[in-house]
Formats: sequence, C-alpha cells, structure tokens
Amino acid sequence: MILYWALAIATYGAALAAVAALALAILRRWQPARNVARAASLVALSVFLLSFILLGLLLVVPGVGAVVFRALLPAGDPEDRARFLAEAIAETMNSSAMAVPTLLLAVPIWIVAKLRLAKLARAVVSRGGG
Repeated sequence: MILYWALAIATYGAALAAVAALALAILRRWQPARNVARAASLVALSVFLLSFILLGLLLVVPGVGAVVFRALLPAGDPEDRARFLAEAIAETMNSSAMAVPTLLLAVPIWIVAKLRLAKLARAVVSRGGG
C-alpha cells in the first residue's frame, strides 16, 4: 500500500503546484509559472502513466501482474486475496484520479507562460536590449 500512498501524495502535490502556477500566471510571473506548471505537468503525467502501467499489468497480463504483485498479496484463502486485489485496483485508480484534472490545469498554464516568455524575449531583442 506504500506505492498507493506515494501515488496519492505525488498527485495531490502536483495539483497544489498547478494551483500555485495558476496564481503565478495571474500575477504575471511567467518564469516561475512556467517552471511550476512544467513540474506539475510532468509529475501528474508520471503518476497517470505509472497507474496505467500498474493496472495494465494486473488486468491485461495477469501472469506478469501476478508475479509483480505476489509479494503484496496476503497469504490466506482466495477470498482475502481477491478482496486485497480489488482494494489495490481501487486505491490505484483513486490515487491517480487527480492526475487528469491537474494535467488539464497545468499544461495550458505551461504553454501560455512559455509563449509569453518567448514574446517578451522577442520584444527585448527587437528593441536592441539583448
């Protein structure tokens, strides 16, 4: 379950970073907004892809998934193992649930901030200040 907690912490951390990037963009602090939005986007994308890979291993390739998750499955009757597996799938989906809205918030901020910085750089160069 440590993996699921780590995914949840990373996801909510990325969501907070996306909100911080939005605040920085509203304040027109484009350099920090771009950096924070980029970090939030990459963390959220990593969490989403890792969750997708974990669920894919479990659902699409059960033999490989069983080898990977065998150490996590409790010893006991099949009913306990099935309950644990269902809880693991639910935890994986729940811990990565915020990754998609975080991406939907952070990626546009990243793009807008990058475009604004490029526009500012062109303006400085065209004035001969660079």
